[in-house]
Amino acid sequence: MKKIPGAGFFFSLKKHGTLLLFLCFASNAQAQAQEFRLRYDSSSIPELYNQVYIILEEKKQDGYHPFKGKYKLETTDGNLKGNEFFFQRNPADDSETVAHFKVTVDKKTMNLPLRFPVLNDIRFNLYTDSIKPVLNFYVNVEGIFSSGRIFPLTENDVVLTASAGRMNGMEWVVPKNETIPEKIRFTAIYKNRPKIQKTIEVYIKKLKDPRDSPE
Repeated sequence: MKKIPGAGFFFSLKKHGTLLLFLCFASNAQAQAQEFRLRYDSSSIPELYNQVYIILEEKKQDGYHPFKGKYKLETTDGNLKGNEFFFQRNPADDSETVAHFKVTVDKKTMNLPLRFPVLNDIRFNLYTDSIKPVLNFYVNVEGIFSSGRIFPLTENDVVLTASAGRMNGMEWVVPKNETIPEKIRFTAIYKNRPKIQKTIEVYIKKLKDPRDSPE
């Protein structure tokens, strides 16, 4: 079969031209994505609740600002109603939950992620150094999140145990028919990742406080 002069060069040029066109398209899409970003409204609390209000921001010379034009949000990583997004957290692991969105602006579509904070640690915040054994005692446990924010946790988040007496949710119930020890040891375990846990010992007040006596 007779070879066509320059055919190899033509097909090579066509092949590389297609690749170049694809790279240019990908580069343009990435550059456009860098001009925009998604964030959740500051009033949202994704540390505690699986619902946020999403805001599209556009990059300006002095930083990112809310985009004023029309745009369309799409995702399969949760339930989207307008700009209200309901998401599911990752199972028990150490990574942040990331939702991926398709954002269309002026008939151009870009892929933008939105990250949600994860609990990194817990701590006790008891507001006292000893317990009066006349009333039940609320054991305050706080979550420290990757966002830098700290929020109180509940029995839905942690399991609390005590070395004496018993726990009713987050409340330590004063023992009625047993000797109260010198101190109580509380242990808090984060339900989603049990390796995150803390223990604290709190002394019991031995001296009576006249303010606690009935008048």
